[in-house]
Amino acid sequence: MRSGIRYLGYDSFRIGTDRQIFVTNKYGILSAPRDWVEDVGLSQLRTAMSRATDDKAKTLYISSDAPDRFDAKYPNHLLDVHLKFSEAPSRMTVGVEVERPEADESDEDREVEIRQLLTGVMRRHRGSEPRIERHAEHSEYATVYFDVPVRGKTTGEALRIGAEAEAVLAAASGGQLDLRATVDLVRGGHAGVLVGQPEGRWFDGKRSPYVLSDEAGKWELAKDVAAFANSEAGGLIVIGARTERRGGSDVVTSISDVDLSRVKLVQYRALVRARVQPRVEGLEILAVDHGGEFGVAFIYVPPQREEGKPFVVKGTVSAGKMVANHVSIPTRDGEETRYSDPAEIHALLQIGRAVLRGRRPPPGEVAQVEPPLAL
Repeated sequence: MRSGIRYLGYDSFRIGTDRQIFVTNKYGILSAPRDWVEDVGLSQLRTAMSRATDDKAKTLYISSDAPDRFDAKYPNHLLDVHLKFSEAPSRMTVGVEVERPEADESDEDREVEIRQLLTGVMRRHRGSEPRIERHAEHSEYATVYFDVPVRGKTTGEALRIGAEAEAVLAAASGGQLDLRATVDLVRGGHAGVLVGQPEGRWFDGKRSPYVLSDEAGKWELAKDVAAFANSEAGGLIVIGARTERRGGSDVVTSISDVDLSRVKLVQYRALVRARVQPRVEGLEILAVDHGGEFGVAFIYVPPQREEGKPFVVKGTVSAGKMVANHVSIPTRDGEETRYSDPAEIHALLQIGRAVLRGRRPPPGEVAQVEPPLAL
């Protein structure tokens, strides 16, 4: 259930019935613990801020402190993401604190770079074109601002959009990579951030495009997509990523542009639709042209709903030939692929039949499943 917020005057607000926040005399900012504002409707927050007479009450800073430890006069542990009233109708401004650009990089160049980096986040959330403002008092920092629609969103959702943007910018500056941030970076032409990244549960690098002229190549593509779809994290396959074995893991050593005419995107999509069941929701198979029809391609498999699993690959390859009446259930396990064995598949079938009959299988009826082997 969403919490309400209203402006009380004197630069203070009330959240719900008994929670009051105000512009502190110590720091001159409006702040609140995250637990209080998480469920506040973003539209209500904008309306309340629009009635404030002091600009200081039109920017909300968020503390990660628990409510019983939060001190409104001396707020601590403020997030790098804050919210600000926007003059644009039905919009709220999200601000993300970043380190100041290098001295030899102009604000204009940095702004262009940030816009490119955040293209995926803005498209996903219908955000405006980002802009950057340097801090007058603290020259080592700057703030990236963008507007998002308020309709149907909570304050917590706006904060999460800001956190997404922060993760992408941090990853581009050498920070820790995660799946969503990496997809945005690769899509925006910044696949180079993967250099030094080991293959693992959500990432796989391919030096060359999948070859669809033989059954082995077709099966490999279907198997790789299904394995990430069956995993908890989802995954990303980047074509053009060269890897070497280092310290027990395959690590990306370089990103090399491939001839994109060799990447048969339409055929890739058609093959996955035909050979992986059920349909993989949100699947993206795209190429990123770095110039002259050379670049990288990627396959993004978002995390899938558990009720849609397992994803089954139709057919297998034996002696170079397709055996159509076989199926397999691959799952990404670290940087390896494991396959469900017959006992595991039989157990799944038994559970499914029991559910269809409206009963739970009694103990011992479902076969005990041995851990599957990594192949």
